[in-house]
Amino acid sequence: MFANVTVDWVHHLAKWIGTRKCLEVMAGYGYLARLLNYFGVDIIATDNYHLMKNYKESR
Repeated sequence: MFANVTVDWVHHLAKWIGTRKCLEVMAGYGYLARLLNYFGVDIIATDNYHLMKNYKESR
């Protein structure tokens, strides 16, 4: 599953998380974790990329 993540939505999510520590499981490339970290969330992104073998990156 893929999602479009907006900065506005992530900002609200970061406020909801507050000072709690987070672990993002199946983070893929870590876009969500990177934005949450930008807003001050203490987060670790993790993924074993098992599902990525079915997708080819298009450039």
